[in-house]
Amino acid sequence: MCKSEKGITFMVLVITVLILVILISATAGAAISTYKKAKVKVYIEELELIKEKMSLYEDKANVSSLPSLRALGTEISDSYVSSSDDAVSVEEIKKAKELLDKLNSEGKLESVIADSEKEKYVNYRYMSSADLVAYFEIRDTLENAEGVIIDAAAKKVYSLKPIQYSGKECYSVDDIRGK
Repeated sequence: MCKSEKGITFMVLVITVLILVILISATAGAAISTYKKAKVKVYIEELELIKEKMSLYEDKANVSSLPSLRALGTEISDSYVSSSDDAVSVEEIKKAKELLDKLNSEGKLESVIADSEKEKYVNYRYMSSADLVAYFEIRDTLENAEGVIIDAAAKKVYSLKPIQYSGKECYSVDDIRGK
């Protein structure tokens, strides 16, 4: 008498495992892509929020005794010296200056004063996370907590920490949008 065995064969098990691996890899790829898109969207929203708050601050400053945008944050220059009560270090300003030099060499800055090396970046100000809270009441933003550079003349915001988008480093919303 021949007994018929019930259950799955080894071949069916291998095929099932292969199908599951294919489905998992396709799902993981889609999840990673969605995560990257969400990260870029958050980055854009954070920089746009700062830009909007800059505009609102400027409107308030025009009708009250608030200092202008050019007086906020910290001046970006080679001669910056941090004092003991400054929340901003010399290294942060140096990093901001290096970023401005890089963006300027790529032709991405609008408000550079070409005649004067000393005052080349007079329209740009470094703002730490603490400055964003103090001047613009922005809390719990900027995953990068390294601060931003604002262009007071052109009303643009540059992050010190770039985001990877389409294989390149982007420091501003304009970089992402290809402007």
